[in-house]
Amino acid sequence: MLFTLFCCISTGLCVFCILNRVNKRTVDLAVHAAVHEVKKQLHERNSTMVSQLAAKERELNKARELVKLHEAVPTPAMAVKPAAPAAAAAAAARGKSDKGDKPKREGLDVFAMSRPFTDTSYDALLAVSDVVKVEPAGM
Repeated sequence: MLFTLFCCISTGLCVFCILNRVNKRTVDLAVHAAVHEVKKQLHERNSTMVSQLAAKERELNKARELVKLHEAVPTPAMAVKPAAPAAAAAAAARGKSDKGDKPKREGLDVFAMSRPFTDTSYDALLAVSDVVKVEPAGM
């Protein structure tokens, strides 16, 4: 009888230890799966944010290029002064002014846009802006 009681207690203790170990392993696997799922969601969210950031950086680079192009466009000429003397007109034709020997900015003064930045036509864009349309001298 004592032997039977001892066997029952040891069997119960073995079952308890086995179930305890299985429970710990199940909890470890559940935690690992949850962490893996959270990492996966975080990676997906991070990749979408990185792609959105890359798109914004491309837009920013385009805007910077437009700003550079805008800065390259010459400012409109100042109001014409009344009747300049003939010597000043001859000096201006040579590319020099009365105030100093500054070379004429030939490259930017004849700049003309081949395509407007908006969907409007070229003439409509010129009508609403203060850009002067430059025609070639030979035509």
